Amino acid sequence: MRRTSFLAVAVVVLLSAAAPSQAASSVSARWEMNEPSGTTVMRDSSGHGGVGRVGSDVRSGVVRNGVTGYRFPTVSPDAPPVRPGHTVVVPDAPVLDPRGRTFTVEIRLRPAGRDGNVLQKGQARTAGGFWKIELNAGEPTCLFRGPDGTTNAVRARGRDITGGWHTIRCVSGPKSVELWVDGVRAGRNTGRTGSIDNDHTLSVGGKQNCNQVTVGCDYFSGQLDSIRISST
Repeated sequence: MRRTSFLAVAVVVLLSAAAPSQAASSVSARWEMNEPSGTTVMRDSSGHGGVGRVGSDVRSGVVRNGVTGYRFPTVSPDAPPVRPGHTVVVPDAPVLDPRGRTFTVEIRLRPAGRDGNVLQKGQARTAGGFWKIELNAGEPTCLFRGPDGTTNAVRARGRDITGGWHTIRCVSGPKSVELWVDGVRAGRNTGRTGSIDNDHTLSVGGKQNCNQVTVGCDYFSGQLDSIRISST
């Protein structure tokens, strides 16, 4: 009996010790992307009010393998013309910037193309740095670039995810960046990127500022089911 009581107390102490770190993690944005066909607004269920503007070329309410999401039509990532209606745009908000915190972005997607920027806040010359999730030859990549140009990126080498449903998670911490594919860590790089904090919009499906001549739009083709951003 005494041994049982001691173990019970030990478990309670351990759980109590873990509670503060768990409580410190909060959801910054959650887009389920399950709106009906024809929607022009992407709803944020996190309570932070990150409402997105759905472009005219993006189809909502699309069901594939029992999953409802948005479909971004198949186009060339970087060939003219520019397609402003190909993206979903969310206004700038502080909760969408890492700002030196442990910052996690998780998406569920079914790529139809092997290249393109799935999600990003800011671009290469944006003051304050930028971050994005992109596909390179079908391989997912997490990239975080600090305000001084320091870049930390992780690419899932040998993991072509084109054509199937997958979950990608990028975790940027003060000293490293990690990439997870379907719950398995695909890579980790150490190094600091500084405090990324810009006033740019969040863009889903490609870049906002591009001309397909000197700056490619990196359009994503395929389906997106959900996006979740959290920080610690």
